[in-house]
Amino acid sequence: MKLEDALKILAKVIEEDEIRPKSFHIGHVVLAMLELDREKPISREKLSSLLGLGGGAIRSLLTRLNLNHLISITYRGIRLRGVGIEINKKLRENIDGPFEVELEYLSVDAYDVAFIIKGLEKEKFKPLEIRDLVVRFGGTGATLCIYSKDKIEVPFVIDDLIKQSLHDYYQLKKLGLNEDNLILIVSAPSVVSAKVSGTAAIASILQKIE
Repeated sequence: MKLEDALKILAKVIEEDEIRPKSFHIGHVVLAMLELDREKPISREKLSSLLGLGGGAIRSLLTRLNLNHLISITYRGIRLRGVGIEINKKLRENIDGPFEVELEYLSVDAYDVAFIIKGLEKEKFKPLEIRDLVVRFGGTGATLCIYSKDKIEVPFVIDDLIKQSLHDYYQLKKLGLNEDNLILIVSAPSVVSAKVSGTAAIASILQKIE
């Protein structure tokens, strides 16, 4: 399965049932897949909390995921299955996180999360575009960094983060960075909004990559 095929399947989950108002977007769907991989199985209540969705919205999302054979729902909880496992495997080839981090220099709101983007052309991710997407989906701001030769660069801002903030450098370094990884830092008033808006921004860009 290609990444573009995985994202098309997830986008289909949102497109279905058009007569109902949308209570979730691509960020919720992709984040649900990532969270379902972290905790197996997971309760509906826990997933609802992680995604910041109410009771009706989480039921609708889970129904659509189940109808598309991406998850199984039992009395023990919710798990990925079949195509869902394959989609998650493809997502994880390119996305690590979101990780909760405590930053100083790179932070612009109360809570921060970091995503590691790997195996993709760096040129496809433009700092201003991804920041605007994060804000559109409910985050406060975002910073895109590049890890190379043991340095974390903030393009157009600073060539080596360690010169500006030793604290931030080591907070990100301990996430297990590899050469040429992109690091997306997302700030928001809550951890949930940071995770959802960051995931939505990344997914929106990935949908355009062929």
